[in-house]
Amino acid sequence: MFRGKAVALAAMILISVLGGLAGPGTSSADDPHAPIVINGDADLASNACACVRNPGAAGTASDPYIISDWRIARAVGVGIEVKDVRTHHFIIRDNTVKAQHAIKLVNTGDRGQVLDNEITFEDNGIWTINASPRIVGNYIQGKAWVNSWWPTIGLRIEGGSPLVQENTFARGQRGIFAASSSPVIEDNEFSENQDAVLLTDSTEARLTGNTIRLAGHWGLVVRHSAKATLIDNEVREGEGGIVASSATLYMENNRVMNQRAEAVKFESSVVTMFRNTVSDNWMGAYGSTDSDVLIRENTFTNNQDAGIRLTRSEGTVEGNLLELNGVGIDVRDSIITLRDNEMNNNTHGLSIPYGSRQTIPLMSGNVVNGVNVDGSLVPAEKRLFYKAAGVTISGQTIDGGHGEGYFGTTVEQGSLVVYDSTDVTI
Repeated sequence: MFRGKAVALAAMILISVLGGLAGPGTSSADDPHAPIVINGDADLASNACACVRNPGAAGTASDPYIISDWRIARAVGVGIEVKDVRTHHFIIRDNTVKAQHAIKLVNTGDRGQVLDNEITFEDNGIWTINASPRIVGNYIQGKAWVNSWWPTIGLRIEGGSPLVQENTFARGQRGIFAASSSPVIEDNEFSENQDAVLLTDSTEARLTGNTIRLAGHWGLVVRHSAKATLIDNEVREGEGGIVASSATLYMENNRVMNQRAEAVKFESSVVTMFRNTVSDNWMGAYGSTDSDVLIRENTFTNNQDAGIRLTRSEGTVEGNLLELNGVGIDVRDSIITLRDNEMNNNTHGLSIPYGSRQTIPLMSGNVVNGVNVDGSLVPAEKRLFYKAAGVTISGQTIDGGHGEGYFGTTVEQGSLVVYDSTDVTI
């Protein structure tokens, strides 16, 4: 039976934590069992459920009660439920559970662990309410997502600070849903979810080393004052990558690739993107509606529409590499500082519509090479979309400033193409 992607690692951790505690020797794996309900410490200590494999345990962190090697099937209701356990420690591991709600923990603090279970669910795979368990090495599978008002969820978190590591979330409308909580989500795999991860209602989450693929809607959704820190994740081959709405998003060293829509999309949000790779999407990063942005030292390549497009946003775009995009950087109705970006072989290198020219407080040190408005590569051709004092069109340097009501720049470049102009000078 499949035990999750990190069975060996979880076993090593358990041996270390439990001091080499041996498993039960009198029962075979996956014995059938009725649904399990544990209501309080007394139920757990007395083994009222007839489900604890080591009923003589002390219930401490080093000698927890173990519920393991059961096969539970329930069409309606919960497969394994533990609630209001406030003193004893327990582990739910190596079970096969098929149920409407497979495993549910309520008011158990950080005393529970859910390890290496095989879960098939109808509504919720693992459901935690005001609980902070370790959830490691589980295989959690729902039905292929359907367009329903009631979402199916692999891991549903309501309150608490669970640690979620090395699980596989397959299918289901949402892999993880977290509300009013602060989970740590590390090294998990998500496949064929509608939304792989949805964070909402002031959740503060840290996601590191996860792989999200084949999302039917978005890989990650951050909304309603939620905060997400994303480091070294990969989001690929989906309908859309990452979306933030009225939220705070920090991204570092992530890879967002092969999305049919936007790789990163945000509105009314505070967004920091640092050293990410965004490639082969319909659009790289799209920001709008009073977003506050810092986009620094990222690589945007081969995005069909634009590498970066900002509308009604404010902030800084600095030190990015943009190659082979439809447009390298497109800024409209935004107050954006453009500094030290390199735009190579994009169909259009830099787009600032004429009406937006005076909203750019600083544009310096940008390099725009090898582009032309029709997509051909003619490095010798130079175009400028508005007049500026002291501009030398035929040289390699545009050295200008403020003069006669126009905004100038200090830009070194091979070939500059800025379109949507009413007075183009060649």
